[in-house]
Amino acid sequence: MTAFPQTKIDCFHRADLSRFVLRRSLVIGCLAFGAVASELQSAWSQPKDFANTNGRVIAAKLQDALIDVIDRVEPSIVAISRAPDRSQRAASPFPSLERSGFIRRATDSYQPSGAGVLIDAKGQVLTQYLNIRPGDQHVVTTTDGRRWPATIRAADPRSGLAVLEIQASELPAIEIGDADDVKKGQIVVTLGNPQSIIAGGSPSASWGMITNVGQRANPSTNLNNTRDETGLTYATTLHHLGTLLQTDAKLNWSAGGGAVVDLSGKLIGVTTTAGTLPGHESPAGYAIPMTSVFRRVVGDLKAGREVEYGLLGLRLNGPDRYSSDDPEGALVSFTVPSGAASRAGIRPQDRLVEVDSQPVRTVSDLQLLVGSLPPGKSVTIGLIREGSRMELPVSLSKLHVAGEKVHTAPKKSWRGLQVDYSTALSPNDIEKAAQTSSIDPNGCVLVAAVAPNSAAALAGILPGTFISHVGDQRVSTPDEFYAAVDNYAAVDNNDQTVQLRFTLPAAGTVKRGARVEPPVEIGGD
Repeated sequence: MTAFPQTKIDCFHRADLSRFVLRRSLVIGCLAFGAVASELQSAWSQPKDFANTNGRVIAAKLQDALIDVIDRVEPSIVAISRAPDRSQRAASPFPSLERSGFIRRATDSYQPSGAGVLIDAKGQVLTQYLNIRPGDQHVVTTTDGRRWPATIRAADPRSGLAVLEIQASELPAIEIGDADDVKKGQIVVTLGNPQSIIAGGSPSASWGMITNVGQRANPSTNLNNTRDETGLTYATTLHHLGTLLQTDAKLNWSAGGGAVVDLSGKLIGVTTTAGTLPGHESPAGYAIPMTSVFRRVVGDLKAGREVEYGLLGLRLNGPDRYSSDDPEGALVSFTVPSGAASRAGIRPQDRLVEVDSQPVRTVSDLQLLVGSLPPGKSVTIGLIREGSRMELPVSLSKLHVAGEKVHTAPKKSWRGLQVDYSTALSPNDIEKAAQTSSIDPNGCVLVAAVAPNSAAALAGILPGTFISHVGDQRVSTPDEFYAAVDNYAAVDNNDQTVQLRFTLPAAGTVKRGARVEPPVEIGGD
C-alpha cells in the first residue's frame, strides 16, 4: 500500500475521504493492530477534519508495518526450478551427426516451477508438491542471486507439500507460526513469484485479509498430480476435504509454494495455485495452513520420513441414506478385516457422529478428522447403534496414500523385512485381500518390502503377504511386530531362528509357519 499523493487527497470530499480511508484501509488494518484500534475509534468520533488527519496517520502506520514485514520476510523466499535428469535422457538416434555438429540436439534447461520458503538455516525449503518432480534435477535460487543444486528430502502427495534440501548454512529461515487460531479478517502478506526472484532477487508481495478458513479444493483441482481410483478427479488430498485458507491478497504468477505470513512475519500458510483453476472464486487465493496437522507433516518431511495418516477402515454412506430424523453422521456399510474399526467393535449400520467430541456431520468430516491424525493414535468414536448412543475407544490404522511419495530416511526393518499396517493397501487391494481371507480379522501386519538376498528373502517371504504371529504372540501393528521379534530373540539367545505365522497366502507365496534362518544379526537395521 502506498501513501496517497496530496493531489489525490484534495480530489476527495472530506466525507468521501474519511469513508475511503477509514472504512477501507483502516478498518481492515486495525483488526491486526490492537494499539492502532483505539486510535481509530477515537478518530471516528472526532470532527471530519480531525478524522481525515488521524486517518492518514493510522494509514501510514499500517503502511510502515507492511513494509517492515515484507523487508524481514522476503530473504526467506526462494525460486525453484527443475529440469529432466540428463543422465536419464535417451541416447541420440544420430550420434555421429550430433558429434560432427551437423545436427544440434535441444538441451534441457531449468524452468521455474514455483516458489519456496526457507524453513531451516542449513538449507531446507518448504514448497508445494507440484513444484518438485521425483527424477528431475532441481535448483533453488535465493534472493541474493545464488543458485543451489537441491535434492528432494521428502514429498507427500496427501498434504500437497514437499521439502527440498540444499547444502548451505546461515540462511535466513522463516519462523513457522500457528494457523490453528487464524480468523477471518486477519491481515496477511503473501510473497512469491519465482520469475521475479530469478530476474532481480525480489519476490512479489501483496497484502489482504483472510476471507475464509477450512475451504475445500474443487475435485478438479490438481494439487499432487494424482487422480483418484475412478481416474475422474484429483480429490486425493486432505485439502479436498476442507483445510485451505482463503485470502483476497493477490497471488502472483506461479503462486504455488510462496509464503502467507502474519504481521509478525511468521509463516501461517503455503500458497497454492488452486485459486486460478475452474470452480473457484477468481479473486481468491488459497493456501495450505500451518495448523497442528500440517506442522506435523512438515516435521516428518524435514526429517525425511514418510508422512502417515490415520484410518478407521470403513466403507461409508452419506446422510442422504438415513431414514432417521437426524441425518447427520456417517453410516457404516462395511468394516475392513483387521482394521481399526473392526477391532474396536464398530459394526455395519452404526452411525458415527463424533471423533473425540468433534461433531461428524458428513462423510467428509469423518475422513478429515481421522485422516488428519497419525496411525496408532487413540481416539474416542461416538456412534448411534439401534437408536442408542455409545462411545468406543479406537486405535487408528494406516491410510494408503495415493501418488508418488518420497522419503529419504531409512525405514525400520528386521532381517531385510519391512512390515506395515494391514490397511496400508489401496482400497481395491484391501477388498481383494478381504475376499480371499488373506487378512486375519483378529489382527496382522502387511509385509511391505523384502530386501534382495536378505534372510527374509532367502526364507521365501514375499511382499504383499500378512503375518499374524511372531511365535505365539499376535501382532497387529508394526511396533508390535518389531517388539515381538526383538523379545523372541532375547528369550533364547542361543537359537536365533524366529518362527513367523502367516495368514492364508496366495498361491506361490510363503507357507504358513515359515521359519526365518538368520544370516544377519537381529535388529541390525
